[in-house]
This record gives sequence, structure tokens and C-alpha cells, in this order.
Amino acid sequence: MKYIKLFENFDYEDMLEEAKYILISHLGEVKEIDLNPDVIDHMPSMLKNNVRFYKLLDSPNVKDLKSCEDHLKAETEGLFWHMNIGWHRDAGKVCVIGVGESIEDFCMTWLKERFDGGELYRKEDSDRVIYLDNKNGIENRYGGVSIFYYYEKDGQDRYCYINPEKIWKFFDEVLGLDYSEITKIIKKWLLESLNLNLDVKKW
Repeated sequence: MKYIKLFENFDYEDMLEEAKYILISHLGEVKEIDLNPDVIDHMPSMLKNNVRFYKLLDSPNVKDLKSCEDHLKAETEGLFWHMNIGWHRDAGKVCVIGVGESIEDFCMTWLKERFDGGELYRKEDSDRVIYLDNKNGIENRYGGVSIFYYYEKDGQDRYCYINPEKIWKFFDEVLGLDYSEITKIIKKWLLESLNLNLDVKKW
């Protein structure tokens, strides 16, 4: 459970500010991003208070990016940073800086805190199983928001289909993770939190 200990009994406010100015010194002006309310409202307080999202207003080159990452590595122990340069994305160029070891740890904490404790609902006369989040959002006819589904007895289809709006969109559009990174993180969450050993696809 190291990912929880990372957030306990530390005040990283000054270090996060220092990281911001390191970012600016190498990559130019930045603008702190206000996240979509659907994302931030359900983000655990430990993450809300220990992560910053910055839109890069200039277009950095490879040399500046490398210099920035080397400087962050040397001066900001206990923080992770993740660049979503977004050359081909509508989201643009975004840097995520937060408390922890990696963007993967951040994503796992986000998944566990936001979606653990849901309910597996088996549809009547079907082997289709739906995972319902009954803590966040408007309830549907099954009693919660559908986060993913899979087919319990289908030996040919051992995939878990993930709701694109509730999980995938944040990892893809905001964090800029690629398909393989997203599936790896979600697969690990399914196994650790729900004991489901399934491959992952976008719904």
C-alpha cells in the first residue's frame, strides 16, 4: 500500500511551487488548468491537494524538455511529473506534477479512491456482469453508473470493456497516456481491487 503512504504526513506545497518555476524556467509560461468538474469533484482530497495540471503556452523543443526533466529530477525528490505534449491532440500541451513516484501510481490511487467499493451486477438471463459505481453520478436503472462490463462465462471473450467517459477520457485526453499505458493500469486495478484477471478494451 505504498501509494497511500506517499501522501501521509508531508507538506509538499513549497516543492510543488518550486517545480512550477522549474517548469517555467525551461519551457516558458504556463497556465494552471481547472479540471472538468466531473473529474475534480470526485477526485480524492489527497490527490486534489497534491497534484497540479499546467497547460504549456509555448511549444517546447526536445532539448528544453530534456533539460526540464533533468532539473526536476535533481531538485524535486518525492514528486513525479508527466508531459502530455499533445502534438496531435486537441487537449494541447499539458504537464502534470504531483506527489508520488509515477503517473501510474497517481492513476492507481485515483481509480482505487474513486471506484473501489462498487457493485458487480449480473444481468438477468445473461452472463454479462456490469460494475456499478453507486457513489458518484446519477443512478441508472441498475442502481449506479456503469463503469465497465465483461462476460463471465465466455471463454472466447475475456475482456473488460471500460466506460470511455468515466475513466478512459481522463487518462487519454487530460493525462495523454497511450492505449497500452491505459490498459496496463486498468488491468492492474481490476486485479488488485476486484480480483478480476481480464484484458482491457475501450467500451
